[in-house]
Amino acid sequence: MSLLRSNGVDQDMVKELLLDEQANYKTVVLGFNGRHGAGFAGIRIHEPKSVGCSGNALMKGFRSRPPDRVLLTRYSAGQIVGARVVRYDASWIHGRDHNDDVCALGDKSVVVIGCGSLGSTIVELIAKAGVGEITIIDHDFLGSENVSRHALGVNAVGLRKADEMASELAARFPHLTIEGYAEPFERFAEDKFEQLNSADLIISVTGSWQVESLLDSVFCESEQFPPVLSGWLEPHAAAGHAIVVFNRQGCLRCLMDDLGNIRFPVTEWKTRDTMLSIPSCGGLFQPYGAVELTHIHALVADLSLDVLLGRVDRSTHRVWLGHKKLLDRAGGKWNSDWTDRHGNPESGGSVLDVMFERDAECPECGGLG
Repeated sequence: MSLLRSNGVDQDMVKELLLDEQANYKTVVLGFNGRHGAGFAGIRIHEPKSVGCSGNALMKGFRSRPPDRVLLTRYSAGQIVGARVVRYDASWIHGRDHNDDVCALGDKSVVVIGCGSLGSTIVELIAKAGVGEITIIDHDFLGSENVSRHALGVNAVGLRKADEMASELAARFPHLTIEGYAEPFERFAEDKFEQLNSADLIISVTGSWQVESLLDSVFCESEQFPPVLSGWLEPHAAAGHAIVVFNRQGCLRCLMDDLGNIRFPVTEWKTRDTMLSIPSCGGLFQPYGAVELTHIHALVADLSLDVLLGRVDRSTHRVWLGHKKLLDRAGGKWNSDWTDRHGNPESGGSVLDVMFERDAECPECGGLG
């Protein structure tokens, strides 16, 4: 109580609380500087109890509300007990007051295109990191066959992935602004270009070259456009790539062929087609599990935070070199073109930053620098 006695403003606030008839619980939160940062304690002031008679002790002797000075005097006889304080502010949730990046990330805006097996968990990771505003774009529905490697569960099967992911994360992190748009990227880019253009970072994890190439064209045509980070995985999630391009520092097409394949992949496979047929269906899918995918989630999310925090400010190519035991089991090997350029990954299981090489003859940007 000495904290209250030393501050007249705080005393006035407590008086207002005690006199407020709408406040059923007279709870006061006290803040103070401790040895390791801010500390908080709570107290609850109960109404005084009548002695020897029934009725409201606060109203005793008065037909209507007593004068304020009488009420305050009578509250001095009320019991004061401790109350537990649970914090939900960003500084506490994202680092227990010891994360220097919280304020910076809380002011950042990110647009994520794609909410599949890769994008859904990346969205979750950057939300956990404390990115203040996240927009998710994906027009597709969640299928039951995707649940094992998606951030959403069976309760979201048949629903729009972007809407459900945004709704779930907004409930878990109400201090963040998270929105979902269940529409194709092309429509979003046309209708909400300013929202796209004003973001601090755009993350594209659609697995669609049609979307990637459109975004790359928009990026190259704009003199001022946020950095664009593209993330994807090689067959069986045996390797993963995260490439961020900054305005006037080349573009994604500098590293890709006409079909959207990276010119120098990390892995090589016995057969060109690594897809498997879906039982009782004419569709195909790429086999990999959630555990293998986790490394690539971290790869993309880590580079995203590096960009948002200003630790990376130039076009960068970061690669996850998967474990060779996975590569061997799946029937692949290290690509000789890759090993000639970057060395043999040996047993793998590491992250490598490789030089981003602009293509002077890039059909999209011409190697603009």
